[in-house]
Amino acid sequence: MLPPPEAGVPLFDPFPTSPLKSESSPSVFRRRVVFFLLVDFLAKRPSLVCAAFRTLEDPLTPDKPRPHRRSKYVAGVPNDAKNHESLRVLGIDPGLRLTGYGLVDLRPGQLEPTLVEGGVFRLDAKQSMEQRLVQLRNDLRDLIEEHRPQRVAVEQLYAHYAHPRTAILMGHARGVILLCAAEKSLPIQDLPSTEVKKSLTGNGHASKRQMQLAIQSQCGLAELPEPADVADAIAIALCHARRLATEFLAR
Repeated sequence: MLPPPEAGVPLFDPFPTSPLKSESSPSVFRRRVVFFLLVDFLAKRPSLVCAAFRTLEDPLTPDKPRPHRRSKYVAGVPNDAKNHESLRVLGIDPGLRLTGYGLVDLRPGQLEPTLVEGGVFRLDAKQSMEQRLVQLRNDLRDLIEEHRPQRVAVEQLYAHYAHPRTAILMGHARGVILLCAAEKSLPIQDLPSTEVKKSLTGNGHASKRQMQLAIQSQCGLAELPEPADVADAIAIALCHARRLATEFLAR
C-alpha cells in the first residue's frame, strides 16, 4: 500500500492513484486549472514554440528525395506565382495528421477573391511528434516557395474546457506554421473560427458540412471539397482576403 501524501506535495498530480476519483473532486479541478494555465502560456508565447523547432534538422539526406505528402483536392485559376498585380493569401488549418491549406488571389479593385488551389498535407501518423513537425515544416516551405503568397492567415488557437490537451497539441503545429511564415517575412493574421464561419455561412457555429457546402457554392466547385480540412483552410483564406479587400477600398 502506498504511504499517505506528505506535506509539500505538488497540487497537480498527473498520475492519480485512484481511478474512481470523482470528476468534481478538488484534485481534478486543480489539474484542469493547470492545463488551462499551460494552454494560455503557449498561446501568448508562440515564439517559444517557434524557437524550439529552429534547431530541428531534416532527417532526410540531400540526395534522398522527400516523399510526396501534399494532396491537391480543388483547383481554381492556373497558378502564376509571378503575377504581381494580385495579392495572394494563404489560409492554413493546423493539424498533426492533416493540415489543410487554401490559396486565393485578390485582384486590385475587386471584393471577391479567386480560388487558386486547396489541399492537405498528410503527415505520417506512425512517426513521432517531432518528426511530423519536421514534415510539416518541409511541406509548408515548399508550398510557400512555389506559390509565393503575400499574406498568411491561421485559425486562432482556443481551448475547449473538455479537451484542453487538443489545444496544447495543436499549438505545436501552429508554431511551425508561424515559423515558416516568419522566415519569409510574411504578415500573419489570426482569425477566430467563429468569425470565419460567420463570414462564410452567417452562423458562427456552423458545422463542417455547412462549411463545405458554403465553399462549394461560393467558389463554384463541381464537387464538395474533401476532406473538411480543405474547406476550413479555404474559408480562412477567403475570410482574410475579403477583409483586406474592404480595407483597401476604404482607403
